[in-house]
Amino acid sequence: MSTPLRLWLAAEPGYLPHYSHAQQIIGTTILATIATITVLTFIIIRIIQRRRDRERSNRRRR
Repeated sequence: MSTPLRLWLAAEPGYLPHYSHAQQIIGTTILATIATITVLTFIIIRIIQRRRDRERSNRRRR
């Protein structure tokens, strides 16, 4: 196993670690969970912002 000169060359054969099937599934599950939480957080923030904007515009009309 050789040490790459630069970190971005680290993908040469035999250098990257080999993960078991279970580790790959767990890693993929964790990444998918993080992505889902990020998307849901963004959606919730947008809903809250829209409600606030609607309430402000309704107050101005009164």
